[in-house]
Amino acid sequence: MGASLATVLASGPAPPVRLLFVGANEVADIALICLQAAPAALVGIIAVPSEPTEFLGRALSGWSEVAGRTLAGEPFDFAIVTTLVDREDIRQRLLRAGVESEHIV
Repeated sequence: MGASLATVLASGPAPPVRLLFVGANEVADIALICLQAAPAALVGIIAVPSEPTEFLGRALSGWSEVAGRTLAGEPFDFAIVTTLVDREDIRQRLLRAGVESEHIV
């Protein structure tokens, strides 16, 4: 989980790289700003406990919508953990949902 957003965008699949964010906070806000100049598309954002149910006008998704590397049936290339809280728990939840370790950043 040590890769950076820049590394993922540089070494990922052909653009646009499809991303899922896990966490809706300042880290996600910064990542969204970075995506504006990148060949990437945000598939969605998963809500984590103690965060809002909406983020920057976007409705947040729940864990039940993640299956493999899809969110509500829409594919993503990487799950980007955009929270500083419970990161290992989030990683384990993504693994249990079928997201491969190499696709969790």
